[in-house]
Formats: sequence, C-alpha cells, structure tokens
Amino acid sequence: MSPEDFELLPEKTGVYYFYNEQKKVIYIGKAVNLKKRMTSHFTGHKITPQRQNFLRDIYSISFEVCVTELMALLLECVEIKKLWPIYNRALKRFEPKYGLYQYETRNGYRYLTIGKISKAQICIEVFNSEYEAINVLRSLMQHFEIDYRFCKFSRSVEGQIFINKELSNLPEVELHNEQIENAIFFC
Repeated sequence: MSPEDFELLPEKTGVYYFYNEQKKVIYIGKAVNLKKRMTSHFTGHKITPQRQNFLRDIYSISFEVCVTELMALLLECVEIKKLWPIYNRALKRFEPKYGLYQYETRNGYRYLTIGKISKAQICIEVFNSEYEAINVLRSLMQHFEIDYRFCKFSRSVEGQIFINKELSNLPEVELHNEQIENAIFFC
C-alpha cells in the first residue's frame, strides 16, 4: 500500500475499503475517525497467520466520508451484503426467507408456488426476497411455457381457500407435468 493513499485519509467518520492486487474489495469497515482506525489495522502486537494473510493481501484502500456514524454503519452493512468481501465475517450469513415449491393436486396436475421458508417443507430453490422468487417463477413459466393457472405467485391468506374457476381447456396432465419437471430440473 502506498504512503500517499494513507496520507489522503481524513480524520472523519466514514466507511473504508481494502482491495487486493486484482482490485477486488477484500474488507469493508466503518470508523468514527478513518485515519485512526486505518492505523490500528497496521499496528499492534497480535501476529496470527490469519492477520498476516489479511495484511499481505491489502494493496490499496479507498474510503467514503459519511456525515454521521449511523450513515457509516448503514453504508457498511449494505456494502458488505452487496460485495461479500472475503475478510468480513459479520453480516454475511445468507438466510433465505422464501422458497419455490411444487405440489400435486388430486387431479394429477403439478403446481409451482412461492412461499415462506418452512422447516416442514422441502423447497426447490431458496430466495432472499419474495420479489426475487416471483421473478424466477415468472421466468420459468415463460421459458417452459407453463400455463399461468399452475403458478402461484403469492401466499394465500391463512384460512383462505383458492378455487381455480378457470378449469376449461386445461393442458394434458402428462405434457403439463413434463413442463413442470423440466422447469424444476432447470433450477
């Protein structure tokens, strides 16, 4: 890391980024005083192999000044979740909230549906947001030409029973179920 990069650091609140040789972000942090916090990374007596690897991988730095510590904290959280730097551990757990499920009705037709993750059900694919899940289901429906009546894009309200009144002109069960199977295989 060049001394010029270090000298540019202000004594202000903000978020800082460490980059490796390929200019990929490897660590993101926040600080009330950017210069002081950055100095603390390169000083100290704790010499572990993990810390040595971390310091060896740093080739350049950048920073973003923030008006308040809260803004810095929010920016740090968003950036870690977006960039997933190798040396950041906090905030990197991926906890999917929605899943793509399939089920078969008594008449033999298979359905694809979006729902909240449940330990009792096995899902085909997991998603962090309902929006992402809906987009994938819509894409599968279009790509595999699945009849829209067999795709459920949102959960029904508890106690509500869904009755599909459009039962005329349904596709052949075998052909339809093959399209669903192909879509599932594609996932």
